[in-house]
Amino acid sequence: MKKILIIRLDGLGDTLLTLPLLDELKTCWPDCEITYMASLRGAPVFAADSRITHLWTQELANLSKAEKEALGEKIRSAAFDIVFCLNEKFWPAMWTWKSGAPVRLGFDPGWTQLPKTLLRRLTLTHRLPHPNDPARKSIHEVERYAALAAQAGCPSAVGPLRLEVPAEAKAWATPALASLGIPDNAVPIGLHLSAKWASEGWDSRTCLAVARAILDRFAAAFLIVTAGPGEERFFENAAAVLPPGRFHLFTDMELSHWAALTASCRALVSMDTGAVHLASAVATPVVVVFPERNFVHASSRWSPWQVPHRIIRRPAPASPDHFLTEICSALEDLL
Repeated sequence: MKKILIIRLDGLGDTLLTLPLLDELKTCWPDCEITYMASLRGAPVFAADSRITHLWTQELANLSKAEKEALGEKIRSAAFDIVFCLNEKFWPAMWTWKSGAPVRLGFDPGWTQLPKTLLRRLTLTHRLPHPNDPARKSIHEVERYAALAAQAGCPSAVGPLRLEVPAEAKAWATPALASLGIPDNAVPIGLHLSAKWASEGWDSRTCLAVARAILDRFAAAFLIVTAGPGEERFFENAAAVLPPGRFHLFTDMELSHWAALTASCRALVSMDTGAVHLASAVATPVVVVFPERNFVHASSRWSPWQVPHRIIRRPAPASPDHFLTEICSALEDLL
C-alpha cells in the first residue's frame, strides 16, 4: 500500500484544481493512503471526500519556526512513499526533502528564479518545468498535475473536477431556494462577487450593472448572488437598482452550502477563479472574466475545466457597455 502526501497550501481555486489528481492516484493505486496538507481556505474542499485518508490543515504564515520544524519531523515519521510538493515556498520544499520519501515531485521554476530552482534541485527527485512566463500560453494547471503524476508512474486520463458535496448541504439548498419564492419557470443564474472586481478597477456600480444587464436580457432569470465576508459591499445598493423578487444575496457561507447553491444554477458568472473552479467541480457552466493583463497565460492555465464555458476579456473600466453585451451573449450560448 502506497502512502502519498500532497502539499498544497494555497487558495480555494488552486486546491480545487488538484481534485483530478486524487482520482488519478486512486485509479492507479486503489488501496493507497492519501494525506492532504491544505490551507484553512482549501481544507473545506475535502470535508466529505472519501479519497482522502488524512487531512492536515496548516496556515504557513501562522507557524513559528519551531512548529515548522516539528511538522517536518511529523512528515518524516509518517514514512511516505510519494510526496507531491505543489507549493513554491521554502518550507513546503524543506518538508518534502525532510520526508525522506523515495519519490518527491514538484515544479522547477527555471533559471529566472535561481534560488527556488536550486532548492528544488536539492529537495526533489522529479521535476517538471514551471510555466512562469506570463507572456506565453501555458498548459492547464490540471494537466500539469497529471504530468507530475506520470513522473510518479501513474499515467492516466485526466478527468473532471469532482467535488464530493455532503448530503446535508444538498438537503439545505433545496428549502433555502424554495423559501425565496422563485417561480417554477425561472432560470437560476449565479453571480459571484469578489474583491477581484475592485482590484481590477471595477466598483459596486459595475457589479450592479452586470446584474441588471443579465436580468434585462433574460426575462426568466433569477440571480443567485454569492459573496465572501466583506464582499457584500459590491451589492449594497441592489434594491435601488434591480427589479424586486428577481435576486437574492447569500453571504459568508460554508463551502459545502456555496457548492450546493452553485450546483443549482444553470450557469455562473464571475471574475473569481475560486468560484469558477467550484462551479466546474459541480458541473455548472461558467462565464469567466479574465483581466487584460496576462490574458493569454491566465486564460489557458486557469480556465474552467471540462465544463461548458465562455471566457471574456475584461476591458478598461471606463468602457463597460461592450463588456456587458459580451457577458449576456456568452450566457445565451450556455443556457
